[in-house]
Amino acid sequence: MILLALALPVSAGATSEALAEVDGVAITLRRSRRRSARRSRGSRSQIYTRKRQKVEALIAERLLAREAQKRGTTIQALLDAEVTSEPPTLTGPST
Repeated sequence: MILLALALPVSAGATSEALAEVDGVAITLRRSRRRSARRSRGSRSQIYTRKRQKVEALIAERLLAREAQKRGTTIQALLDAEVTSEPPTLTGPST
């Protein structure tokens, strides 16, 4: 059974009052605020991670462009030569 009680405005002492009840367990404003705070911390962390990844990608693009220009080639040719090409076959020491 779910009971929902909405009362506006909420007084300062009402944080422990039940907003809802599920199977006899009260859902309080305090519990709701704690959960919201945890979610917002996670959201801020995710936003920071995405921003950092974007900055790192821009840095990598700039460094690739600079190296390609230095070698007189394109970024794609540089990537093909340095990243996607097959590495040379290693041979053992000659005796």
